[in-house]
Amino acid sequence: MGLSQEKMHENHIEERCVMHALELTLNKYNIDKSHIFLMGNSMGAIGTFYLPTIHPGLFRALSPSGGCPDLEYFDVEPLKGLPIRMVGGTEDYHGFDHIEYGYNQLIKKGHKACELIRVGGGQHPDAWTYVLEETFEFFERF
Repeated sequence: MGLSQEKMHENHIEERCVMHALELTLNKYNIDKSHIFLMGNSMGAIGTFYLPTIHPGLFRALSPSGGCPDLEYFDVEPLKGLPIRMVGGTEDYHGFDHIEYGYNQLIKKGHKACELIRVGGGQHPDAWTYVLEETFEFFERF
């Protein structure tokens, strides 16, 4: 079953809002457009996987945390070669399993530039904050 027309319209509006915010930021600040990185938590993690598939080549590396789409049914081909640092807390009320499952799906589909970070004691809203410095170090490598 595909997405309803209404849901597809909502997704398009959400994508446009994020891309508009990025455009405003790029216009206001002196940013190297070849070094744009993307990270998001929870629903933002889903967007972190989604946006590079519809804007290939825009992002240099990704760090989704606290969430992962079901990559068994997700076209990861546009993500191949894109470094991804997945972060999840062991105490996430959604569970860590779905993040680990998504990581394994990426590896199974041939994605080699991916790492999985388990934050011991980390919870859904804040696990990513415990490893923020290391995430920026990850981005600096690319």
